[in-house]
Amino acid sequence: MAAQYIKKVFMVNKYLTLKLVGGTTQIYVNDMKFMQCKFLLLTNPHKDKRLELIESIDEAAEVLNKGLELQLTPKRLGLSKEQEFWGHCSNLQSWAEYNYDTRLLHSNLSFPLLKALDQAGDPKARKVFKEEIALRFLSNYYPVSQFLANEGYLFFLNRTELLTLYEQYKLVVKGEKTEPNKARKIDLWYAFAAYFLQKFMYLDALTVLEESMETYPNDEKIWKMFEKVVKNLHKSDGPYFPSYLSLAEINPDNISFWKGLGYYYFFKKEYKRSVRAFEKVSTFENHSVCCRLFLIESYLRSGNIEKSIIHSKKLISEYPNKISYKIKLAMVYLQTTFPKITFLEISKNSIVPTHLNSTKRTQKSKIEYRKYLSKAIEKFEKLSKRFPRNLGIRSLLTHLYIYTHDISNIIKSLLIIIDDYPKEKSKERDFWGFFFTSIKPRKAISICKTIIRYRPEEEFLWSFLVNLYLIIDQVKKSIETCQRALSIHPKANHLFELLGELYIYGKQYHKARKILEKIVEKTPKKIDVLNKLSEIYIKLSFFKNAFIVLNQALKFESRKNLTWQNLGSLYYKQKQYKKAARRFKKSLKIFNGSSLCYYYLAKTYVNLDRLEDALQAITTCILISPQFEKFRKTRKKIVKILNKQPTTFNKRISRVA
Repeated sequence: MAAQYIKKVFMVNKYLTLKLVGGTTQIYVNDMKFMQCKFLLLTNPHKDKRLELIESIDEAAEVLNKGLELQLTPKRLGLSKEQEFWGHCSNLQSWAEYNYDTRLLHSNLSFPLLKALDQAGDPKARKVFKEEIALRFLSNYYPVSQFLANEGYLFFLNRTELLTLYEQYKLVVKGEKTEPNKARKIDLWYAFAAYFLQKFMYLDALTVLEESMETYPNDEKIWKMFEKVVKNLHKSDGPYFPSYLSLAEINPDNISFWKGLGYYYFFKKEYKRSVRAFEKVSTFENHSVCCRLFLIESYLRSGNIEKSIIHSKKLISEYPNKISYKIKLAMVYLQTTFPKITFLEISKNSIVPTHLNSTKRTQKSKIEYRKYLSKAIEKFEKLSKRFPRNLGIRSLLTHLYIYTHDISNIIKSLLIIIDDYPKEKSKERDFWGFFFTSIKPRKAISICKTIIRYRPEEEFLWSFLVNLYLIIDQVKKSIETCQRALSIHPKANHLFELLGELYIYGKQYHKARKILEKIVEKTPKKIDVLNKLSEIYIKLSFFKNAFIVLNQALKFESRKNLTWQNLGSLYYKQKQYKKAARRFKKSLKIFNGSSLCYYYLAKTYVNLDRLEDALQAITTCILISPQFEKFRKTRKKIVKILNKQPTTFNKRISRVA
């Protein structure tokens, strides 16, 4: 706001200021605009005896029902904007002088303002902020307590403070004489439980709910919160099964209790007990479909396959148009063979995350295994015809074909995926990466080559074929495949970069240099390419070229650890060991998890005769990557050299002698 619009400024204290800007009074906290003052509460206490009993401005506003805001406005009383400004200044100064007593201002101003002052660093505000939350929450005036709960002010208290507040709150509730007051305080009880639930303090939340249920056994809101808490209770670090089972005696016909119990047993993997709980839920008229799905899953995991199938078919007959329930039945057949596959993910139009190869088959006979697997394939084939756009169904069906070694159907299914689904890179990468790593590399190569024969225009398939050859260490085949792909897709930059990497992998450095130099000419800001090119220059002893390229990389991004590591390697090759050590240290400051950088630093220290530092560096290197023999051999050499040299103590003795 420009200076000429500010007519008056009043500084309450170092952190709080009021300004009259363009006819309106504005509050500033720490020189930042906080809020505009909307109205002054004006009254004559001699004419209204009700005001003698009030304890706060909030109560005054309710008693007067905001009538004075309309009747005794500053305009009607003939007050100018400046006089109104001084009225606001007087209110806030009194508030500050009385240690930010929130009763002197309306709660929708006092608490946000006190919070802002606390965050600005006002020591007085910091001291009283939590105290004011507790005092006003425990006051007899319910709207303020509700305001604090709804606006999340309880979250500013830590666990100990909140538990203390809760104990005090229970005493206040016991002191209430009228039932209407008790009834509306259920919301505040609920607020305590919600706080503990959001902070993952499930046992504390459960304690609050247990006590509230004893007072209000029929309140549905509290029972639903109880269901949420019990559902998450298996994540708690505390004892798994507290004495909340006695709550069944309080209200045995409450559906939320049995749902919560079912979820608790299910997530605790006590499936027979979860079956009993969910069976009880199914006797209620208003039971949810979600609970029926959990009942089906509980039957399946407890070994009762027939009941699981019966309930799945019953669900489909009731909801014939629901795709997820049809999928569930197919998944039941599949889970009898692969029990670790989850049914919850398949309902989304996405790739199934469960890795079929990682799941163990159940101990069934071959006949039983084939029976359930063929049933699963049959169900998924029907589903894929009815819902051809669902990638989750199609991808899982493809994996089932893999287990039956049905190559023709695998290829058909993969071609459908290529043709029918949008070319979103994430979907392609996730699905194809998942697919090709779930079968043996040579079989994957055969399938990939067949698909490329039909769809050579798909660039990502060529990339996967190149990588599959690398998995079986056929570098020449990888290079040939990449060159062939570039002849079909000459503008594919990622294939061009891939070819450069393959040449490096095959130690054909001159060819790699030419390719990477061309990429740098087109896109000079690619840091990774610049680093790869510098590594090649260092290996070919083109030190000047390497120095130019690395300086170019540092101009674009100075916080890249690999660039500093390569610069250290360059100085090491030139036998400038002090400079090399500084660069390696710089790289490790940016990222201290590079075992190779520690290895080069250790070798540099050896050349500088700093053997103890070298030993420390190589030890750290082995801790990061213990699998490399090269690192252990280097450490043994350093230890041998250290053992041959006299210790500092021996040197001192020799000097005295």
